[in-house]
Amino acid sequence: MTAPSTRLAVWNGLLEADRLVRYYGTLADRHSQWNTWILRGLIFGGSTEAILVFAKASEFLIVLFALAVAGIAAWAVAGDYAKKAAVLHGISLECSYLEIEWDNLWNRMDLGNLTDDLALKRNQELQRRLTAATSRAVPAGIVEDRELNEKSWIETCRALEQQYA
Repeated sequence: MTAPSTRLAVWNGLLEADRLVRYYGTLADRHSQWNTWILRGLIFGGSTEAILVFAKASEFLIVLFALAVAGIAAWAVAGDYAKKAAVLHGISLECSYLEIEWDNLWNRMDLGNLTDDLALKRNQELQRRLTAATSRAVPAGIVEDRELNEKSWIETCRALEQQYA
């Protein structure tokens, strides 16, 4: 049987992994949607620009749409949403794998066939891997969304409370 402090450490790791799966998954979806809207804007703007040129529309409209397309293109380059979505998806996936491993560790502790030393060692290893996975966000230019982070925490607490109650 493992000590209450060991159980708490593993439980907190499981909570954190679940929260991060939700957080980074939602953030990845958001960045992917932004990328999709930017691409649609470029397609629409570029197509409209071509039609205006071929229809010999007023110079004002041609210049206006050219500036709009240039602005959207600059937004696409500055935001780099496709890259960020890919990084975020990778982080979410790694956190999901770690959540499964933490869940297995929790279940092994419930069976009583795990010592405190082994459980804590495994928990530390999982924590190191979680930190390594999430550290990829900062170099990719991804900033924290505190509101989403809090929402993910609330969802995690509800889900795990129902699952393990």
